Amino acid sequence: MSIQTAPAGTGLAGQPATTAGTSQPRGVNLLVLPATLLLLLVFVVPAILMLAYSVTEPPAGLHHLHEALTAPLTRTILLRSVTVAAEVTVLSLLLGLPFAMIAAETSAKYRAVLLGAIGCTLFFSVIVRAYAWLALLGTNGPVTDALHALHLGSTTGYAHTRVGTIIAMVQYGVPYMVLAIYDSVRRIDPQLPKAASVNGASAFNTFRWVRLPLMLPGIAAGSIIVFVTTLGYYVIPQVVGSPTDMMIGQLISQQINQATNWGLGAALATLLILVSLACFGIFRMLTRLENRLS
Repeated sequence: MSIQTAPAGTGLAGQPATTAGTSQPRGVNLLVLPATLLLLLVFVVPAILMLAYSVTEPPAGLHHLHEALTAPLTRTILLRSVTVAAEVTVLSLLLGLPFAMIAAETSAKYRAVLLGAIGCTLFFSVIVRAYAWLALLGTNGPVTDALHALHLGSTTGYAHTRVGTIIAMVQYGVPYMVLAIYDSVRRIDPQLPKAASVNGASAFNTFRWVRLPLMLPGIAAGSIIVFVTTLGYYVIPQVVGSPTDMMIGQLISQQINQATNWGLGAALATLLILVSLACFGIFRMLTRLENRLS
């Protein structure tokens, strides 16, 4: 009895064999189309228009971009915005890293509670959260009263100060940092820390040489998300911050809505877009480098 073989390139019942790298079905590509069009309309087109305004508004050319980078006022506000965004990112990392590790390694019951507590904050409007912090940090707020009772802090509160702005923005950034790091922690093979401990590594060395390198992608992703979003944030600095401690988002709003200086406002917005793209480019470069080394 002879065994009949199917021709090359066919599968069972003579059906064509599928190979890796085959293009997606046409229907799947059509499903992506609405989201792609939406992104083009709400992000790409406005970004192109903003870039055009920065070089076409009188005086045309690179005048507005040059002013945004060299004028003392804009340089001071840009430096302040970068500094505050970096401080918020670092504080969000210091608070979010242990929280994400505890949430990833605890039981399923407590994990749901911890992640639910973090996730529920995202369902509240940022305006509501900003005014809540304004009440908490105000002169007669509970935070101010508690610090005054302990003979700590300022008796006038931290509303309309940079400290208050940073506190409110950290509360905004921590959930994104936690969710990004939590995903990386969950991907760590639990046998790796155990193997390090068996071989005599202390808890600190296990964290330093085993856990931390494996969490770096999540740390990088969370840091970029928090830094980029807080760099150009408008609502919290406007509500909780001080008019004399203006940030870049407030300056853009002032130039466009009050001074009607569309050229400078568009130039500042273009700089924010370029910084965001540069951050994501660095993240992609680090991700590819990590994949090559692993």
